[in-house]
Amino acid sequence: LADIIARIGPYRPTLSRDPFRTLAFAIVNQQISMAAADKIFARVRGLCPRGRLSAAVIAQCEIAALRG
Repeated sequence: LADIIARIGPYRPTLSRDPFRTLAFAIVNQQISMAAADKIFARVRGLCPRGRLSAAVIAQCEIAALRG
């Protein structure tokens, strides 16, 4: 990690003048991300017999099926 920091510099977060807007944006962003993750995970589980996710089943899936 030290090599990366030396190469690109330290992290400097952008500070907002409106903390409430920042909080609201973070909450909405997480909800959208979680909804997308839930949908993707449900689709992948749908490829498995009885919805039971396993590495063996996923390894045998066609790439097109995994991409949906």
